[in-house]
Order: sequence, then C-alpha cells, then structure tokens
Amino acid sequence: MGSASSCRSLLRLNSISHNGLRALERLPLGHLRSLSSGPSAGAHKSKITSELWKQRAALAKDATGTEAQQVMVPKCAADSAVSVRYAFGSDTSLKDAYINPFGGPRFGILMEDMDAIAGNVAFKHTDDGNPLTRPPLLVTASVDQISLLRTVPLDDDLLLSAAVVWVGRSSMQIRVILHVEEDDTKPMLESIFTYVARDRATGKSTPLNPFVPKTEAEQALFAAAEAAEQARKAGRKPISAEAAMVAAASDRERATALLKQAQPHILMPSLSPATSMLIRDTGTSNALLCQPQQRNTAGRIFGGFLMRRAFELAFASAYLHAGARPRFRQVEHVSFTAPVAIGALLRLNAIVILVQPEAPQPLVTVDVEAVVARPEERSSAISNTFTFTFAVDRADLAKSANGGMLRTTLPASMEEAERQLRVTQLVQEHPIAVL
Repeated sequence: MGSASSCRSLLRLNSISHNGLRALERLPLGHLRSLSSGPSAGAHKSKITSELWKQRAALAKDATGTEAQQVMVPKCAADSAVSVRYAFGSDTSLKDAYINPFGGPRFGILMEDMDAIAGNVAFKHTDDGNPLTRPPLLVTASVDQISLLRTVPLDDDLLLSAAVVWVGRSSMQIRVILHVEEDDTKPMLESIFTYVARDRATGKSTPLNPFVPKTEAEQALFAAAEAAEQARKAGRKPISAEAAMVAAASDRERATALLKQAQPHILMPSLSPATSMLIRDTGTSNALLCQPQQRNTAGRIFGGFLMRRAFELAFASAYLHAGARPRFRQVEHVSFTAPVAIGALLRLNAIVILVQPEAPQPLVTVDVEAVVARPEERSSAISNTFTFTFAVDRADLAKSANGGMLRTTLPASMEEAERQLRVTQLVQEHPIAVL
C-alpha cells in the first residue's frame, strides 16, 4: 500500500460514542427484512459502489448462522485488500458520472466509493471461513480525515485501493487511497476509516481476527496506529479534580475571549466590523426523507450517501460565505454516532465554523450536523457530524463582490465558542497540503 510516512499523521483513532453504537440494539429491524441486502442494495449507487457491493454479496455467507466465532484467524493486509479501477481514460460514461460543473471530480461520490471499499475490506478481514458461524455486524465509527494531496485527473485511469492497517480487540482501521495504477506511493486522496464489530445476536462488541503486518510499511503503519491508540486511552484516564478545574478554566477563558470579540455584532450590529460576522448567520440546511434506494448492504442508510449529502451542503455553504468557488481540501473528521434508518426524516445543518483568511491559501471550514427528526415525538437526535475544509483562490476572491475580503466568523454563545475551539484544534492537528 505504499510508504508509511505520507499517512502516519493520519493514524489517530477517534473516540467512539458507544452509547450511540449501542442504539443498534434498540432499532427495529422487522420492517427492513423485506429489503434485500444483496446486490440490489447497490443498484441506485455509483457504478463503482454497485460493483463493490456485488463483490461483497458474492463472498457473503448466510448471516443467520447460530454459532459465535470461537477460533480467531490471523490475517495480513493482503488477505483482505481490495482495489477497484476507474477507467476514466476509456469509459466516457463513467467520467461523466464523476465530473462536476467546473471540470473537476465530484468528491462526494468519491467519498461514497471510499466508504464502500472500506466496508469490503472490513468484511473480508472478519470472515473466518466457517459457514456455521454468524458474521459480526460491522459499523463505521468514524472517518479520521480524507486528505486531498494532489489534483485528481479525470482523463487518466485511476485505482481506489484499501487495506487494513491496524486491528484492536473489536475495532479496526482501514486505509483507503486513490492513485494512478502504476504507483501507490503518491496518493491523490488518502483516508482512514474506523470500524467496530458488534455481535448480531447480542449487540455487544465482539472480537476481531487479529492483524499481522508483514512488510516494513505495514509494520510502520501498525506501530503508528498502536501508539496513537495508546495515547488516546491514556487521554481517557481519570485526572485529579484540581487538574480538571484548571483545564476547564483555561477552556472557559479562551471561549470567553471569543465571545468578547463577538459583542459588537450582538449588541451593536450597525457598528460591527465588516471583516467578521456571527457563526449563526452563516447557517444553511436542508431536509430529506431517507429512501430504501439509499440503503447499504445491512439495510441502513449508507454512510457514504450521508457523507456525499453533507459534503454538497458544506460546499454550498462555503461558496455562499466566500463569494467565490471553494475547492475541496480535506474532511477533518466524520463521526457516526448512531445508524440512520430507512424512512427517517433527516435534517442537515451546516455552519461556517472557522475561517482562516491569512493562511497560505485562504481556508473555510464548515461543520455539518445530521439530525434525525421524529415529528411524532417532537424530538430529534444527532446521528452524524462532519467537518470539511475548503480553500479559496485569492484571484477568485479578488473578483468577488467582497473585493477580496473573506470574513472571519465569531460565536454568539458558549456552545458555539467551544465548538469553534474544537475545530480549530482539529485543523491544527491536520496540516492541509497546498496544491
């Protein structure tokens, strides 16, 4: 899968909301049983995702097995690696499906494909080869960054490749890259997907087949991921009450400073600086009813579909804010807190959470929340959060109605201030390549 150095910084396991994942035990499945989880589940997806799901269905065993897996099967990266080819150079219909209005790729659809191929790898790694055991239920817990490292050409044939890089007791990391066929050492897109395994009968976490890295690159990736996991666990250790108070006071002080900057916008809007605006005034949203055609092979709404819809809303939000066409640079983070059922009423809410006008390339970061609304109960719950960063070309900004100015955003509440600080830290941890 290429050199370890280019993606070592990506291998950071994010904390997983186990409360959200345990919601799987409470979700009714009876009304979904009439829906096939085989190849037809991908009939309404991209050509690449449909092909990947057909491959998965061909390898699938009966999910109604009654025995729990007892014998763990050690596997190396090659045992579950998957690649799929984009024949952009020769297949004009495929190219047309992936091109955006500006001649570049539709990154939202590429994200769907990345989610699908990561799922195939997870499926293959967990297969124990025993037709009598029940396969685990695999849940996408998070996506720790999708980085655009190079321009994606739509006139060349490309390869989407994925392989396991780390496995713990019940969670695994899968690296996905987009690259030219002849060279996987210089990927154009690179990401890390984290999956967790649940027992289909009990809904509880279940052990995974161990991972055995063999090549030097695989060993380096595994070691980096293992170190990051240990650091994450260490960060969860209880701290003294005094240390907790100091940390909380520091956070409050920074959040209060941000709120102080926003006071003119809140109290004296006619006298507020023209170089900034309130975060709440950047909001955009849309709502949709989740259809059966958007399901994955497990009968839930496909995570890649949610990513694509969130990306498209984030792009529109960045465009409206900057007044010039944004260019995708990075998915900072995606969390899958709870699955989304067919028939759910989903609201996507986006805000421009952070603007960096003085960066080497001006950057706009957009937060999107996916909220499942339950009108009958007058309630709602967040199912997913997405954070996207876009660059804006200075020449395009200069031609915009703002005359080259890119407004920063300020919080109007403590919640917004804390959210902006969280995203700021996330962006600082993930340096963005200048293309």
